Amino acid sequence: MNSVTQVVHWHSLTEKDIFRRLKTKRSGLSVEEAGNRLKEYGSNTLPEKARYGPLKFLFSQLESPFTVILLAAAGITFWLGDIPDSIVILIALIANVLFGFFQEWKSERTLEALKAIVRYEAPVIREGSLVMIAADNVVPGDIMVLRAGERVLADVRIIEAEMLEISEAVLTGETSPAKKIVEFLPEGTPVPDRLNMAFAGTIVNRGTGLTVVVATGISTQVGGIAQSLVEVEEGLTPLQKRLKKLANFVTVGIIALALTVFVAGFLARIPLVEIFTTAIALAIAAIPAELVVAVSVILTIGMRRLLERKALIRKLVAAETLGSVTALCVDKTGTLTEGQMRVVEIIVEGGDETRNLLLRAGIFCNEADIEPGGKILGETTDVAIMHAAREAGLSKVIALRKDRILDILPFESINRYMAAIVIEEHGPTLYVKGAAEKVVTSATTFMHKDRVMPFLESDKERLMGRHDELSAQGFRLIALGFRHFPSKGGPLHLGDVNDHLKDLTFIGFAVIEDPLRANVKDSLHEMEKAGVNVSILTGDHVLTAQTIGTKLGVFEKGERVLNGEELEKMSDEEFSKVARDIAIYARVLPHQKLRIVSALQAQGEVVAMTGDGINDAPALKKSDIGIAVGGAADVAKEASDIVLLDSNFDTIVAAIKEGRIIFDNIRKATIFLFTDSLGEIVLVGGYLILSLLGFLPQNMLPLLAAQILWINLAEDSLPNFALAFEKEEQNVMDRPPTPIKSSILSKEVLALIVVVSVAVNLMLLGIFVWLIREGISIDYARTLVFAASGIDSLFFILCIRNLSVPIWRSKPWENPWIPTAILAGLGLMLAAIYVPSLQELLHTKALSLVHWIIIAFYITFGVLLFEALKIFMGLLNKWRVDKIKIKTPKPDNTVEVTAI
Repeated sequence: MNSVTQVVHWHSLTEKDIFRRLKTKRSGLSVEEAGNRLKEYGSNTLPEKARYGPLKFLFSQLESPFTVILLAAAGITFWLGDIPDSIVILIALIANVLFGFFQEWKSERTLEALKAIVRYEAPVIREGSLVMIAADNVVPGDIMVLRAGERVLADVRIIEAEMLEISEAVLTGETSPAKKIVEFLPEGTPVPDRLNMAFAGTIVNRGTGLTVVVATGISTQVGGIAQSLVEVEEGLTPLQKRLKKLANFVTVGIIALALTVFVAGFLARIPLVEIFTTAIALAIAAIPAELVVAVSVILTIGMRRLLERKALIRKLVAAETLGSVTALCVDKTGTLTEGQMRVVEIIVEGGDETRNLLLRAGIFCNEADIEPGGKILGETTDVAIMHAAREAGLSKVIALRKDRILDILPFESINRYMAAIVIEEHGPTLYVKGAAEKVVTSATTFMHKDRVMPFLESDKERLMGRHDELSAQGFRLIALGFRHFPSKGGPLHLGDVNDHLKDLTFIGFAVIEDPLRANVKDSLHEMEKAGVNVSILTGDHVLTAQTIGTKLGVFEKGERVLNGEELEKMSDEEFSKVARDIAIYARVLPHQKLRIVSALQAQGEVVAMTGDGINDAPALKKSDIGIAVGGAADVAKEASDIVLLDSNFDTIVAAIKEGRIIFDNIRKATIFLFTDSLGEIVLVGGYLILSLLGFLPQNMLPLLAAQILWINLAEDSLPNFALAFEKEEQNVMDRPPTPIKSSILSKEVLALIVVVSVAVNLMLLGIFVWLIREGISIDYARTLVFAASGIDSLFFILCIRNLSVPIWRSKPWENPWIPTAILAGLGLMLAAIYVPSLQELLHTKALSLVHWIIIAFYITFGVLLFEALKIFMGLLNKWRVDKIKIKTPKPDNTVEVTAI
């Protein structure tokens, strides 16, 4: 950016001087001039951390300790004269490096693509019209509008401010929002005290403002610290850390076992080179080095699938937490409903004059924007009223040619009304729009037969009866009123009115309908089956909320709807006792949402929370999963973990389901890797122990180092990758949530791994000994063990891919990566056995049909054993789930689910 904007003290200049220096005006820049300035000053972006290129990822694979070990082993075996083993080790090294590079590079590209989805837009005035442009295209001299809940996208000088308050904690560290002014300040005023400025990256808490852009990109105040921010490295998620810790623990154990194997082999008089390379190969093959990378791949694939369902994951940790959600606090409007509000009736006790007065109040007490083409944008209630006024022939644009809005009090949940002072022909008028409890109860007069009449209690009861009747049918009713002031001496600002609701004249109600989404009832039922308690949070009247809850099947007669006033009177201890039993919260305030989340978390719940407003941000941040719905304020998006791009409740259900799929796939990959790891240790370690005890002949290892590494190449990399693409199991939403700190390898899973690995590999060791005693050559016997050990895991993947369905019903073709991985693995194993050059490298022999039949029986035994254990664990889990369902729910209502 041009350095001129960095040295000018914009806060000390008048509006006229600012416009002169920046060569702009209130009507904004022309499109042509804005384009020229974009070329001159550059894009309104901050420096980002340099993306890793493919070479960086390739070299990061070479930095792995496992790569170093393989290189060392290849060098030592070459030095000792074992050329074939050196070649095989190098082949394994190259294959592992290339495959690791492919997985990490693909994951990184996916994450970068996901980050690119979120782009901010800036409301600026160009050529006299308010338009939305990409934040990157904002230039100095642009006239930018600031609105509550939105991020300030450049450094700006404020020229108009309506109750404007901005949170500048990101820049100054001050937690209280700064109240902004328009007057110029002394030149030496420090940055935190420049109240007529707003800075890029800060958030508008309240009010509106009109500003002129004075600095963009790197030249902004936050641009000065951007370089240090991009140096911060992103850490691992909690699950990745736990898995890395597990992998490190297992690695230490396996290295110790490899040393033990080396010592035992030396004592068993196995040649030094052979036992050294075997111990190294065993360690490399058994250490689950791919585990953390596999988790990253599974998480990124899950995030990509969620994006296809219109859910953008902003934080990687959210993808792994979704499957553990036990409670969902969901806002009704726009999530359970279509979010397409429309005025279906206007209730007034008069004719067209009173009806038009109500709509006039509605368009003045309104924050919706009208684009040049006539499209109305804004909060759904405001948009509905604007459309109703347009249909009645009223236009805010035309009204403002004659009348002028002096001051506006935006709607806030805590007040439950909005007010505006308008200068009309007869003098100032205060218009109010809000909840009936506020407007009707405060009014002293009302419009009756197009005349202002005293508002008797009997009249209020009659109108509130009509209000309650329609609320009980699920409609939202907005009350509107007004108050005239004398033409002379009337208030010019809302701050001049002591009580905005005093002496109001009630006009009538706007009846608004927001239809429920078509499939939302079925989705709520699915959440119930999945063990997720759904609470509806709404600002609607109790009767409206109760009716909606009944239609959705989450509320039955006799149950309690808790309203905000009741909640406010309850102590934390009292509320904590009932929080988990409340399905509907009505007239709830934003700060009470935070209290609801906290109470549920105190009861052991893992809470997901939806929100879209400025004041929802604390609750979104506090919840375990914050979900910003479509059209949410920037501050709400910043506080959230997930952004719904379509605001659809079905998308939340899909996200929770995907979270469970992610956890399942991580568990499957872990089972697969650890079953392989333990199997090779049992085979080689079992032989050494039995040979040292004198039960087996010495100097006859069942597998050579090169064979172990080839098996690892054939059965680990691609099958493990294929599991990342698994879809949901049929019962994924019919079981309780997985505890958030649940172990990937539960006792049952560990038992499965140990039983399968020990049983099948001891059986294979027995076949090996039988072949030797039958006079079969050592190379031939090792080939059979090599083939059986390499191929059995390729079939175990069919058992692992769906832990709740038998292998014969698992439909492997639904995930094309599975048959691809199996065929690739089989191809590598068969090539090693039948290709002459590989036979020489790996010391293998071509197997006869009879011995392939033996291998087939061995693999069948392993598969049947695996399936039997799956059935047993499935029955065990069913018993657990049934037991939990018949018991009274406890604070921790989750259950460890292993095989289903």
